[in-house]
Amino acid sequence: MTKKDAIAKVRAGVTAGDLREILNKQTESRLGASRAKMSTINPALTRCDVWDILFASLADYRVDEIVDEAIAVNILREFESGER
Repeated sequence: MTKKDAIAKVRAGVTAGDLREILNKQTESRLGASRAKMSTINPALTRCDVWDILFASLADYRVDEIVDEAIAVNILREFESGER
């Protein structure tokens, strides 16, 4: 997903619950298979590193709460389009 598309989707309304579902779809096996793949949003990190950081950033949000735009956009850009 492009940054522009991710921003549009976030502004349309994405909750913490929606974002957790996206992250939870990335099973350990899929993350394990992409352990060496570099992240889209930060090429200095692997996709597993980014998953850990973004999942932890959702910890303080309730399921129905709107998440900070930067967090939501990064989750959508990295994981919404599925396996790369």
